[in-house]
Amino acid sequence: MIDVYVFGNAPAPVREVTRDLRVLWALEETGLPYRVERLDFARGELKRPPYTRIHPFGQIPAIDDDGFTLFESAAIVLYVAEKAGQLLPKSRHSRALAAQWAFAAVNTVEPAIVELFAIDAFSADEAWPRSGGRRSSNGRSCAWQRWRGSSRSGRTSSATSSAPPTS
Repeated sequence: MIDVYVFGNAPAPVREVTRDLRVLWALEETGLPYRVERLDFARGELKRPPYTRIHPFGQIPAIDDDGFTLFESAAIVLYVAEKAGQLLPKSRHSRALAAQWAFAAVNTVEPAIVELFAIDAFSADEAWPRSGGRRSSNGRSCAWQRWRGSSRSGRTSSATSSAPPTS
C-alpha cells in the first residue's frame, strides 16, 4: 500500500491547485491501492523529523511505498505509472518523450502559471504597476526592445551591453 502525504489543511486560495493532487490523480487513474496521510502545515508537521526523513525539504507531496520513499510530484507520478504498467507508452523513446513533457510541465510551464495564479489569487483587486511610461517610438516597452535585441542571432544590442553593436 502506498502512503501519500498531502496537505491536511491547505489555505483556501490554493486548496484546489496543490501538487499533491497530481499524485492522487495518477493513483486514481491506475487503481493502485493507497492511503492518504494528511499533514497540518500550520502546526509544523511538514518540518518535523518524522516527515523530513521522507521529504528532506518538508514539502508536499511525498510517498512511502512499503519503505521506499519518494518526493517531487513528477517523479512520483512517473513511479506510479511504471509500477502500475499504465499511463506511459511502451517504447523507450515514447516513454522518454513523456518524461520530457512531465519535466517541462513542472520546470518550464508551471512557474509562469504559478505567477499568474498568485496575481489572480492574491492581488486581483490591485492595480497593475505602470512601467514609468518608458516606451520606444514604436510603442513597445524598452524592456521588450532590450530582450528582442539580445535574442537575435545571439548578439547583444547596445541597449543590453556597453559594447558597440555588431554589424
